[in-house]
Amino acid sequence: MAGYEAVALTGDGRVRVVREDVRAPGPGELRIAVRVAGLCATDREVRDGEMVYFTTGFARYPVVPGHEWVGTVVEVAPDVAGFAPGDRVVGECSIGCGRCATCRSGAYHLCPDREETGIVGRSGGLAGELLFPARAAHHVPPGLPDDAAALVEPAAVAVHAVDAADPGPGDSVLVVGAGPIGVLAMQAVRARGGEVTICDRAAARLALAQRLGADHVLDVTVTGPPRQRFDRVVEASGSAGGLRTAIAAARPGATVVCVSLYGAEIPVPVDEVVTGSLRLQGSLGSPGAWPRTLELIAAGALTPDRIVTARYPLSRAAEAFDQIGRPDQLKVVVDARDEE
Repeated sequence: MAGYEAVALTGDGRVRVVREDVRAPGPGELRIAVRVAGLCATDREVRDGEMVYFTTGFARYPVVPGHEWVGTVVEVAPDVAGFAPGDRVVGECSIGCGRCATCRSGAYHLCPDREETGIVGRSGGLAGELLFPARAAHHVPPGLPDDAAALVEPAAVAVHAVDAADPGPGDSVLVVGAGPIGVLAMQAVRARGGEVTICDRAAARLALAQRLGADHVLDVTVTGPPRQRFDRVVEASGSAGGLRTAIAAARPGATVVCVSLYGAEIPVPVDEVVTGSLRLQGSLGSPGAWPRTLELIAAGALTPDRIVTARYPLSRAAEAFDQIGRPDQLKVVVDARDEE
């Protein structure tokens, strides 16, 4: 069988495109031709050797990144049912062992022996092909654009974080950070009937958030921090200042959900958390959120394809990585079919 191109990272800040041999799927696996893959801040941290799983030894280099992707099934292992060649599929990032007590409780994203696509123990979607366990794959609804399908993963992360905040109809919600997760969290809040304000320092990102449904946008470089107190807060900026803003903007008794990694120890105003009787909660991954997220996207309540601001072929993956996190970019995608 012919080979394919794949991105390889070793943590030295460089992005290499290498040639890989095609392999047949093992037991329980699908062989998938990748169509489109998304990039996020985690991919940049992996490139630069800064991602916490690599600095602590939980993950190891080299790695083929890409945990946001959509592809077409090419080959199905003999023991797999429910999938066929030609099916368009997406796949979860966190893949637990399925046997331990943590997995049996439903928290497979916390399994001590888990794989994470494109990060821990399993190659990702920044490649012409990947092998993927069928038990963690999902069919793409007919008619859903490839860009929307490729970004089910960040949409599911946002949905899971909003579920942790648990806003009800009419609740006031602040989303701190108008990056991809923040904007998708804003839409997830709207889908639950909450009234959502989103704040950021980048005017272009706030303008897009407003077009995509935010009730209120707040440019903190102009107005300063929010003056209103909110029933629920989702911190999606990944910055120490963003966390301070989130805690300060929470009304007494409110829930503050942190969905970002910070990359370092940061100060936390614990006295404000205690005296405000705040519930400060982390939200990792997207366990159990994928079927409903696909339904929300198919219904138009979440529109992840509308946050795509740049597109590159796989051969220019190094340039695509350099766009991650720029104020004028929201979501960068790579066409793994390498079409200029």
